[in-house]
Amino acid sequence: MKKLLIFDFDGTLADSLLGIHTAINHMECEMGYPEHRLEAVRRAIGNGARTLVRRLIPAEAAENPQAFAAAFASYEKAYDKNAENTALFEGIPEMLGTLKKRGYMLAILSNKQERHLRGLVKEMFEPGIISFALGQTDGFPLKPDPTAVRHIMQEFGFSEEETALIGDSPVDVKTAKNAGIMSVAVTWGYTAREMLADEGADALAGAPEEITEIFGHKSALDTRDKV
Repeated sequence: MKKLLIFDFDGTLADSLLGIHTAINHMECEMGYPEHRLEAVRRAIGNGARTLVRRLIPAEAAENPQAFAAAFASYEKAYDKNAENTALFEGIPEMLGTLKKRGYMLAILSNKQERHLRGLVKEMFEPGIISFALGQTDGFPLKPDPTAVRHIMQEFGFSEEETALIGDSPVDVKTAKNAGIMSVAVTWGYTAREMLADEGADALAGAPEEITEIFGHKSALDTRDKV
């Protein structure tokens, strides 16, 4: 029976940190705020662009609606020019190709802005590999709210037992738990392995080929003891 595998994007399928970091520092320079090192931006990723900006600008600006709106608009404009600084992690195309051949339906759910995600998906993946992609949009609350996951499941007729979410952050693990589905946390992304294990992921994967091992020809639920 086919299974539905829902992947996070940033830090799971693709390394977008450089583009995000460049856009953040461009915004901070334009707004006259202190710039941030790469590691600080890495730690702030995971809850969408608005939360990212809010976490990194000075507290008084984050709490001022007009100042925040100006900072976010500046970031969005800068990221439009830097989104191309994104590349799939090594081994991702092969992993997705193998899973597709095994009959899995592959989807992407990201807290990245919808317009950015759709452009990157179209550019970075072969036609037919990704069956559905959903980014931050007014129609759905952000992860870890499970509404978008349930929408994807209903769209294709899959149950909780037939669905898994693969991501690199505690947000993804929490999303899977909230939706009642299996969670697989990847450790090549933006979160330390220990933090993901502490969050209670059902399985951990240290490389893309480990995803293909977890989702072999047996049921995805047979792998819950791999942590």
